[in-house]
Amino acid sequence: MTPENIGNFLGKHQFDADKMIFTNMVDSLILDTFGGFINSCPDQELCAKIKEVLIPIQVGEKEATDIPLVTRAAMDEYCQTEEEAVMQAEIRMM
Repeated sequence: MTPENIGNFLGKHQFDADKMIFTNMVDSLILDTFGGFINSCPDQELCAKIKEVLIPIQVGEKEATDIPLVTRAAMDEYCQTEEEAVMQAEIRMM
């Protein structure tokens, strides 16, 4: 969730959805969009940094770059490993 990653994601997917909502781990709003534009961003300093990346993409001066994303398969594997570790810890405590 760096400004660069958010800006590139928005630039690459600006026409894929009418609205996008970005939240942090505790579901607090980072920003939302309307069309391809930022609608609301409570942290104005963060918003300015995102716009530094996003605007050149939107006006065609720069191409959006891919950002690192976790695949569903990788997340499922991680959760399974975590669950197994918890179960093993519980068994050792018995």
